[in-house]
Amino acid sequence: MATAVGGVVAAGAGGATAQVPATSITLSGTIRDFNDTHPDFERPEATDKGIVGPSLGADKKPVYAPAGTSATTSGATAFNQWYRNVNGVNRSSPLDLAAQLVPGSSPAKYRFESPEFFPIDGQLFGNQDRPHNFHFTYELNGRFTYTGGEVFEFRGDDDVWVFINNRLAIDLGGIHPTQAASVVLDDVAQSLGMQVGQTYDFDLFFAERRTSQSSFQFDTTVTLVPTAPSGRPPLQSEDVGGSVPAASLGQPAGAVCAPVPSRRSSKRGEIRLTKAALVIQQRIDAAALRRLNAANAWIDSGITPADLCGNGTGATAFQSGVAWGNGPAGADAGPPSPRPLNVVKKKKPPANFTLSLTQIAINDRISRALLARANATAARLSALTGGNLAAGVTIPGRPRQQDPVAGAALPPSSEPSATPLRIRPPASAGKLTFSAAQLKKTQQRSQKAIVIANRVNDRIGAGLTEQQFLPGSIGAARIG
Repeated sequence: MATAVGGVVAAGAGGATAQVPATSITLSGTIRDFNDTHPDFERPEATDKGIVGPSLGADKKPVYAPAGTSATTSGATAFNQWYRNVNGVNRSSPLDLAAQLVPGSSPAKYRFESPEFFPIDGQLFGNQDRPHNFHFTYELNGRFTYTGGEVFEFRGDDDVWVFINNRLAIDLGGIHPTQAASVVLDDVAQSLGMQVGQTYDFDLFFAERRTSQSSFQFDTTVTLVPTAPSGRPPLQSEDVGGSVPAASLGQPAGAVCAPVPSRRSSKRGEIRLTKAALVIQQRIDAAALRRLNAANAWIDSGITPADLCGNGTGATAFQSGVAWGNGPAGADAGPPSPRPLNVVKKKKPPANFTLSLTQIAINDRISRALLARANATAARLSALTGGNLAAGVTIPGRPRQQDPVAGAALPPSSEPSATPLRIRPPASAGKLTFSAAQLKKTQQRSQKAIVIANRVNDRIGAGLTEQQFLPGSIGAARIG
């Protein structure tokens, strides 16, 4: 695949060069997950333009400035948490988006389209017993050189604000069904302070604040380039000691890893209130539990360099104060060779079932506990520290200890302890009924758990990256 550098790649022979549009452009961003108890989430639907001011603040974040009462927000304090890492309020992770060239478009148009935009299912705070992880914000940053004639179009829900040259160009604020807006740069160039041939910042802020749907699509002839390296934005001061960043369990952009297969829940078939359905339920639960236990045992045994993607980690994984040096980089990183997961299948005869409310209650309690364990395991894999590395392990193929620091003493190499498995108690089951509807709810919960378990196992099998480690959590003594 061609890499976008200014949106074009050179092609030709005999010294002739043609400007050929790149097949895709990749933009870097940060996603932040919230609990549904946050005061600005799960509010009534309403279009709510004017939530933010006409310009970004000094920290490149939207400024809360409604002219009057906002129908869908609760004030500046809560809003200022949307796009900043706040310990105990949100959890963040880098997220890249690749927009694909629209075939036959002239000028070249790039499109990213996701009618079901749920990029952190089963991650960070988890799905909160829902089919998807709603309640998140996304910040996308890029730069472009204004050449004249560019257009940017967005379609989605809920809030969307686009700032060009730090000035508001699109306002789709509020909790609402899918809405669309576009901006023709030539029409607004004067008001946005732009001149042809100059380079400007492009910042998009998105929020998914209410359950039922999430869509995200943009079409652009603006030749955007990322403002941060693909894979992980630079570590900022708000990340240190702040939120608990967690990485996607899918394939990180630019990783030297084996591909991670995409997992989707199977279509829900017809469910009958029968003994056979109870047997299937137990088998699903048993399979998910075996895979989750294997994943946690794998982490507990200590992570080795062979388990890591490219046998190394990036700069943000090291302790605060250890800079990324320019010393010898070592041999080229090779593909990972993770230790196998030991998923032990116990050979036991199927249990005797009684078709009763008691049995349904037992299955329901098991499915709730299993989903809680699945979410906790995914969160654990997304928040590893140096303490999860095997004793004595160093990271090969990276700058040596004397390289990262120019004349300054290395900081202490103490590290956080290994990431524990924190399982939140499942919510109260409430009233149970002897019905197919009750069995369906229980089975769907188990299906979510096994999908998460599969994703965890897939991520381990493809090799871990620095995105699985908390920034600043690997001590200086680990640098080989």
